[in-house]
Amino acid sequence: MFRFSLEAVLRFRRSTEERERLRLHGLQQELRDVVHETRRLLEAAAQERANARRAAEEGLFAAELLLRERYAESLDAMRALQLRRTEELEHECVRQIDNLRRERRKRETLERLRANQEERFRRAEKRAEQSRLDENYLLQIR
Repeated sequence: MFRFSLEAVLRFRRSTEERERLRLHGLQQELRDVVHETRRLLEAAAQERANARRAAEEGLFAAELLLRERYAESLDAMRALQLRRTEELEHECVRQIDNLRRERRKRETLERLRANQEERFRRAEKRAEQSRLDENYLLQIR
C-alpha cells in the first residue's frame, strides 16, 4: 500500500490554500460592501443637493439651506473616505490573489510529487509481481 511521506505537509498546504481563499473571499465581500456604500453616499448627496435646490426655489431660509449644503458636503467627505478604502481593499485583494496563487503552487508541487512517487510505487509493484510470475513460470517448466 502506498504511503506518501509528506502527506501531513500536503494536508497543511491544502488547509493553507483554503484559508487564503477564504481570506480573499472576505476581502472581496468587504470591497463589494464598501463600493455599495460609496454609491449610496453619492446618491444621498445628490438627493440632498436636489432637495436643497427645490427648497431654495420655494423660499427656504438661508440657514436651513446652508445646513443642507453642509450635510451634502459631509456625505461627500464620507464618500471620499470610502473611495480611499476601496483603493486599499483593491490593493489588498491583489496581494491576496498573489498569496493564494503562491499557496496553490506549493500545494500543486506537493501533489505532483505525490503522484510521481505513487506512480513509481505502482510500477515497482508491477515489476515485483511480474518477477514473481516469471519465477513461478520458470519453476513450473523445469
